[in-house]
Amino acid sequence: MKKYLNKKNFLLFCPKTHNFGGFHESLLWALKIKKYNKKKIIINLPIISVHSHYRTFIKRSYGKKIIYNYFTKLSFQEKFLSILVSLFGNILIFFCKIKLLALFNLISGKKISKFEFPFLGFGLRNINELKDYNQLEIEGILKTRVNISMGQEIVSTKRKLVSFCVKDNNYSTHKSISNFATANINHYKKAINYLIENGYKVSRVGEDTMNNFEFNHINFEDNCKSKNHFELLHERIEKSDFYFGTGASHSVIPDLYNKKKLLTNNIDFIQNCISSSYENMAIFKKIFCLKKKKFLSLEEIFFDKKLFFLNIDNLIKDKEIILIENSPSEILSATKNFLHNSIKNEQISDLMIKYEGLREEAIKYHKKKNIKNFYIPLYESSKITIPDSFLATYLSDSKDLHEISKKFCKEFKL
Repeated sequence: MKKYLNKKNFLLFCPKTHNFGGFHESLLWALKIKKYNKKKIIINLPIISVHSHYRTFIKRSYGKKIIYNYFTKLSFQEKFLSILVSLFGNILIFFCKIKLLALFNLISGKKISKFEFPFLGFGLRNINELKDYNQLEIEGILKTRVNISMGQEIVSTKRKLVSFCVKDNNYSTHKSISNFATANINHYKKAINYLIENGYKVSRVGEDTMNNFEFNHINFEDNCKSKNHFELLHERIEKSDFYFGTGASHSVIPDLYNKKKLLTNNIDFIQNCISSSYENMAIFKKIFCLKKKKFLSLEEIFFDKKLFFLNIDNLIKDKEIILIENSPSEILSATKNFLHNSIKNEQISDLMIKYEGLREEAIKYHKKKNIKNFYIPLYESSKITIPDSFLATYLSDSKDLHEISKKFCKEFKL
């Protein structure tokens, strides 16, 4: 079905509605592919979940309103085909739910997975989906800018707005998450004050399990505890000048609205948070190696297989590394850099050229080992600016880095 529709210039899209990050990432890529290839879209919307460790889509409204709003703006043909395919797709999911697929596998001796069989269409569910596109196409798709508002730019009539989100580990009560991507929101107070002093209103977005944050100012609002926090998350990002905070799942949403982003406590050392523009900026968490008793440079991180493929949770559990969050002064410095940064015609600094060269070498190094990974094609095409002030210390092994490591060892008696 997918191949047939593709020949008819349709993209069959099946969003990953069973989880927050998967929904936004699959939607972003579907929109980019649709626009890049100038296709119409058919939405196969899963209503039932076969993932026992998640609530169903009906109970947990990941993107239901977002998809509905987008659906209403489609052509009659796209709407009609989307309804037909969604009905058929959910019947297939229902068959999996009542174990008919397992019975078929038992009788036929096949091993068809319930996590792939019923989900017809593109959805970033397996490594082969990006193999439909060569590297040049992936680079073009990644560069393609989209706006789920269907081209209707939101112009704020009030103050300049920053959407602000810091991931914490409270969502672990619902589902296991990558705790290495979390951060302490209190380290952001200096940067928030700086933004407010520079004429911005800061709007905190996220979800209701997130930590309470004590920050009182007329130009700061906190939407996390609101009943409609999911809708406000999208609404504030849509209206904002840029996104500020941590990476991971929430940082995909600005791309849906063609917004710039400033990422702190970033751990996507190679992937660059699926950023395709040097207009975006990031600084990384630091990694302290307990065996070497030193902070690792970005160069060392790039060529370490476990760190390259973000096997960080296990390294922390095995007490091989310690992750160090960005300090309030580092976050403030990055904020100042971002506000005054103006990348024109892809012109980047000498340190950034060196950074990109090392990153490219590392990608080639790991590809030669024939390691299959879903994101390698994205690593090759991603772009983001790292401030020179950060690269000067952490790009390569240096005396400064060794001095910082010695101070850290002395302070924490390592």
